[in-house]
Amino acid sequence: MILKRLIAQKLADLRKTFWYSQKELSKVLWVDRVVYTNIESWLREIKVDELKKLADFFQIQIEYFFTNEKNTDHYKIIKDDKNEIRVSIPTCQEEKFKEVFLYILEKLSAKPSFSETVLHKILYFCDFDYYEKYEEFFIGSRYIRNHQWPTSKELIKIIKGMKEKKEIKQENIHFKNWHTWRKYIPLRKADLTKINWAEKEILDNVIQKLGDMWASRISEYVHWDVPRISTADQAEIPYEAVFYRSPQYSIRDYEENDDFNI
Repeated sequence: MILKRLIAQKLADLRKTFWYSQKELSKVLWVDRVVYTNIESWLREIKVDELKKLADFFQIQIEYFFTNEKNTDHYKIIKDDKNEIRVSIPTCQEEKFKEVFLYILEKLSAKPSFSETVLHKILYFCDFDYYEKYEEFFIGSRYIRNHQWPTSKELIKIIKGMKEKKEIKQENIHFKNWHTWRKYIPLRKADLTKINWAEKEILDNVIQKLGDMWASRISEYVHWDVPRISTADQAEIPYEAVFYRSPQYSIRDYEENDDFNI
């Protein structure tokens, strides 16, 4: 009973830390949401193979769940040179995320085509294009393939915090017999000192390329990007998949010797 309770608490803590819902994790296990809820509520014991799936999903060693250790740092799956496994673990830079978000709003919020759907795709391409070119994280947001499309896990948290600090405001546009379109307006200028020249170059290029697309067009465009294609629905999209992109999406010349010092 004590072990069941320990594992359940750790699963709940991991889920909340990385902003996943119980429904999303239930899809990782291929079980009903109620079944997963019962696991976190100690009503249903998790199976070893299910725990292994979740450990792989969160990129940590399964041993973490059987210790009293709360910090996952010592249990993260890292590069194993013998097996040639390379795992990139992004860390979201929230302060930089805010400035990038504000900059995007400055450039695009007045456009009739700009929506939350477009915003998620622009953030995705900023992060993944930068990683492909420089092999380093830009914002470092974590993206899941949510209903087929990349969705930033941290965006909801960022929006909530910025609304509370009155850095942005939300306007809800209601359509007859349709859904509500959330629109965000910047209330202050972006602090570009927190964005280096290489990051801003990628950001400007993505905005120029995708900024005029409507939601349906940008969703169609991202559809064939390898990181999205290669990821199962509701799973986290791995950054390193960018190195297998087709020429249509790749922004890096792999025939040249790419040595960058930013």
